[in-house]
Amino acid sequence: LDMSNAFSGNLAQLKLMDVLRLLHASNRTGHLELQHEDGRSGEIYFENGQISHAAYEDAFGEDAVYGLFSWGSGKFTFMADITNDEKSTYLQ
Repeated sequence: LDMSNAFSGNLAQLKLMDVLRLLHASNRTGHLELQHEDGRSGEIYFENGQISHAAYEDAFGEDAVYGLFSWGSGKFTFMADITNDEKSTYLQ
């Protein structure tokens, strides 16, 4: 997995929990964008491996992250060093 500035994949092959673990373990800062085939989308921001903000449909923070865990498939893209001033979660 080339994690220089960006990486992407399919949630059918790499589960969201594994993607989050990877970003956490490598202390990444950036933006994880998720796209479902049915048009739904979500996003999770990281600061030094910690989730700082998440949004999915009408949910923010932990609720958004838990909602995204229900996806069995979809695409994800992580872009490094993209930050957001909004803070909605303090998951460790």
